[in-house]
Amino acid sequence: MRFGALALATLVAIDPFGWDRFGPLRWWLVSTIGLGVVAAALLGSPRTRWWPRWVTVGWCLTLLGLGVSTLLSDDRWHALVGTPDRHLGLLTWVLGAGVFWAGGLRSRSALVPSTIAIAAGTAVVGLYTVGELIGVESLDIDFAAGRAGGTFGQPAYLGAAMALCVPIVASAAHGRVGGHRTPMYLASALGVIALLASQARAALVGVAVAIAVVAVVRRHDLDSPRNRTLAALGLATLVVVAVATPLGGRLWALTDVDDGVVAGRVDEWQVGAAALAGADGGGLVGYGPEGYRTVFGAYVDEQYVIDHGREAITDRAHNSVLDAALAGGLVAGVGLAVLHAGLVGVAIRAIGVGSAIEIGLGAGVIAYVVQQLFLFPLAELDPLFWALAGILTVRSTAHLTEGAVHEVPRPLARTTGAVVACVAVGAGLAGALDVVADHRVAAAVEASDTGRAESATDLRPDSIRYAFIASRRAETPGEALALLDDGLDVSPHDPALLTERAAVLLDRARLTDRDDHLDAALDALDELDEIDPLHPESQLRLGVARALAGDADGAIEALTRAAELAPDSTEPLINLAVVLIDERRPAEARAALETASERDPTDPRILPLLDEISAIEGA
Repeated sequence: MRFGALALATLVAIDPFGWDRFGPLRWWLVSTIGLGVVAAALLGSPRTRWWPRWVTVGWCLTLLGLGVSTLLSDDRWHALVGTPDRHLGLLTWVLGAGVFWAGGLRSRSALVPSTIAIAAGTAVVGLYTVGELIGVESLDIDFAAGRAGGTFGQPAYLGAAMALCVPIVASAAHGRVGGHRTPMYLASALGVIALLASQARAALVGVAVAIAVVAVVRRHDLDSPRNRTLAALGLATLVVVAVATPLGGRLWALTDVDDGVVAGRVDEWQVGAAALAGADGGGLVGYGPEGYRTVFGAYVDEQYVIDHGREAITDRAHNSVLDAALAGGLVAGVGLAVLHAGLVGVAIRAIGVGSAIEIGLGAGVIAYVVQQLFLFPLAELDPLFWALAGILTVRSTAHLTEGAVHEVPRPLARTTGAVVACVAVGAGLAGALDVVADHRVAAAVEASDTGRAESATDLRPDSIRYAFIASRRAETPGEALALLDDGLDVSPHDPALLTERAAVLLDRARLTDRDDHLDAALDALDELDEIDPLHPESQLRLGVARALAGDADGAIEALTRAAELAPDSTEPLINLAVVLIDERRPAEARAALETASERDPTDPRILPLLDEISAIEGA
């Protein structure tokens, strides 16, 4: 039942009253239930078979690398617990190892109840997604190009969840798990709808690889007329999707290696690899869990910024092994690669000789591992994945270790279990406070109540999320700066906080026209220029600040840089033209405005500035 509760919390926990209805409640339940699963396993009768060597090697390397990098991290708190949006700190990796072990310990009793819970959760996810597709009020799709996010609010997460769950549910339906085939088939059909509606290409690649593995390993099953019919229907469905739906266009984009998703992923990997090989020892010990976000700006190249922009904070390299290496060094990267390779091996064996439910579990594990090579580890989904992976590993390798049973010493098991139970209580309390704080932020946004937004930071002063949100709703720049400084006390190198603080300082300087305020803004922007010189917004603000300080040459340099880095924006060009007009350089100003007009002919600021230039030239 505990594993079933973990599955349901992972798939269906949403909070309609929260500011982020897809985040705090789910993480509260997943982390607390997951720790409870581990504690219960330790406090029970922890008799388990010896694990295959790759399990021990993989987890030891992964946790060792991440543990060392956490100790050496400049942002130890977030390296330990994760950022408020990602949650993928060292403790989450330890939780993954714990539920992996607990899943193996309960491999006989947990699989069927977990599968039934996964089927129920998949059905709910599918129904929610159908509601999005048909335009049910409050479920309208508001993500990129009409992609569905389901109960996760994010298409990539939805796709990853369905890549893991749909093969399990479909295979369980085929094998009559739970004694009822029709509800299982219905749940799997709804899961397929959610998978396709997400248009998550990483997940679809993972599912395609899993299907290919099943087709090869179980090719003898095609001797059955029923199975041949099902295979033909599946192939026909894929053809229809590829030819007649928007998803088909996204799938065809996978073949574009020069200017498509493949090129984008390669660009991400190149920046990540550059950071891993960085002169500051990133490759040796990593930057700590959640640390990549603080160094990305130092390693990103100009062409990446031009092609992909910098609107979002980049904190992942979009490859699970590379992300693990960036977090915990090459040791952690190798460890995760060993775990993934071992899981693929046991999954293939399960597909070949296992029962129907084990075939589905093996296919789901393969699909999830493959999609992570194009996405990244997900704190909300990984505990469920690792629990299922532990179940699969023991069931698929039992023949290798028959009779080799190891009993964890009872005093050690009980002591460790008590410690984990205490951590679970702490996680539960922190998660509950996070949910309440999230509700306060939602109410503050609805009522424009600055005080209520600030009160959220009192509940979770360790969360930089609430400091950032409250600063956006502060009544004065001074209040906003105080809140941002509180956040920077927790995470001194957080790029979002540093960028927001510099923006507030510049706004204050323009509002007050005080020299000391302008000097403070320039200092903050110059600091950003040193650590992240290829950020278009920061370069734009730096140019504006230098213009206010009377440094025309410096302003022109920064604004020109901003215009180069943001090839679709007119903002830096308009500001550049203003500076050039003030400097009586009409020809250069006209050239800047002509470029701005090419980018956006409807910008209302262009014609008045051209009139000023004409007046200067006429004089």
